[in-house]
Amino acid sequence: MLNLLASEATWYPVLFDTPHNILRSVAIWLTLLLVICITASFIALRKKPSFPLFKKFAFIISISYAAILGLTFLIFNFVEEGIVPILFIPLTILIFVVAAGMILIVLKKNKTTVIIAVSIMGAAVIATLICMAIHFSSGAAATWYPVLFDTPHNILRSVAIWLTLLLVIGITACFIAFRKKPFFSLFKKFAFILSISYAAVLGLTFLIFNFVEEGIVPILFIPLAILIFVVAAGMILIVLKKNKTTVIIAVSIMGAAVIATLICMAIHFSSGAAAEANWLENKDVNSVALYVFGVIAIVAVILVAIFFDKKNKFEFDTKSIAHAAVAIAMSFALSYLRIVKMPQGGSITIASLLPLMIYSYAFGLKKGVFAGLIFGLLQSVQDTYILHPAQFVLDYPAAFACIGLAGIFANLTKLDKYPQIQFALGAIFAGVCRFIMHFLSGIFAFGTFAPEGTPVAIYSLGYQAAYVFPDLLICIFVGVILFSSKTVVGELKKLNPKAFNQAEEPVDNEDR
Repeated sequence: MLNLLASEATWYPVLFDTPHNILRSVAIWLTLLLVICITASFIALRKKPSFPLFKKFAFIISISYAAILGLTFLIFNFVEEGIVPILFIPLTILIFVVAAGMILIVLKKNKTTVIIAVSIMGAAVIATLICMAIHFSSGAAATWYPVLFDTPHNILRSVAIWLTLLLVIGITACFIAFRKKPFFSLFKKFAFILSISYAAVLGLTFLIFNFVEEGIVPILFIPLAILIFVVAAGMILIVLKKNKTTVIIAVSIMGAAVIATLICMAIHFSSGAAAEANWLENKDVNSVALYVFGVIAIVAVILVAIFFDKKNKFEFDTKSIAHAAVAIAMSFALSYLRIVKMPQGGSITIASLLPLMIYSYAFGLKKGVFAGLIFGLLQSVQDTYILHPAQFVLDYPAAFACIGLAGIFANLTKLDKYPQIQFALGAIFAGVCRFIMHFLSGIFAFGTFAPEGTPVAIYSLGYQAAYVFPDLLICIFVGVILFSSKTVVGELKKLNPKAFNQAEEPVDNEDR
């Protein structure tokens, strides 16, 4: 036994052959000494008046020691063992931020401090997970956009990511600050118009870049460009002039644009040109399975929305239309701000699906599913990996209609005091449903991309999970912060008071 340990095992406490191992050996004995001292002091001082102060001191010492030790070993791994920068930098920041946040909470225990510290630590965790997903799941095939400046298109995307983040933070802060001001109604109208206009400009700009650089075909480019312009103009018209005639005209024109776009997309994708552009043949795509599961998926989503949303009628007034417009516009703008783009389609974004999730929470599943379906149609603008009409249905309308199910727990009375949990559970349910859609599409449409010897189901499972769940995690993190604010939750419930059993605020007849 001793011979085996001596020949094959590495005994670190007395290993001094390299600077790294010397540090490790010293750290082992130093940590052991620290644990013994703190434990002994804890036992000796537990009945003394100074015990609360000692506990705080012991916590800070332990956290600081762990952070210094972690950073030191991380630096040694970076220098000696070549840990890549995309892991080293976020891990270094994560260790520092978590240590600082925990010390701040120990020193100053109040709700504001905890919220700020936990938010910053959570952001650091998400950033680290994204970097790890890039490195381990996709390797060199994935693209990290926030700091990519190699082409004009990517420069625009990187700038847009930070600009959109700034815009969202600014509007959210003003929304909270102005909600009790007399000009709040005017600010909301201004914020709606600004959001819709920004999303339209961003969408048209990226669409033009896709047309020039990536060769999106004219039969898709022209109707999509017209659709973005018409939808934005119609939404702004509804926000500016709320009456029945305006809504009918705007919705009719937007509907005609959507139908025309769908016809053009059907012509292109059913012709087989989309598959050929991705070096595939008809035999590589399981058309029968795609059609079957496409129909089943749409029917299942509709049935869930109807069964679990009995309180809300499927009737759109100007309020629900205007807020749907803003939610779709914001999600569409944020969807262009990719942090990671996967090689066969799919991306991790800056909480692009959060506005749709919030809309579903406020207005119910039926309207949420409809808004998600419209967003799914617009989302197809970005992705050239559309091989088949039924695959298009699964990956776009069906997958994003699932996001409209995020409000499924909004009226769960047992969790009325915990809207953060209501939102988080709903978001998880919606995210899993979306994942299932992409998973099925991956099996029957993209199976030929699976590495040799890898089962298609395993390949699709790993590929879809690599971007769907990090994207979901970002939405949940930001959403939980928003739903922790009583102001935000109160304003959301005012949008649809009947569904939340609240007194309805008087509204003008023109809003009906």
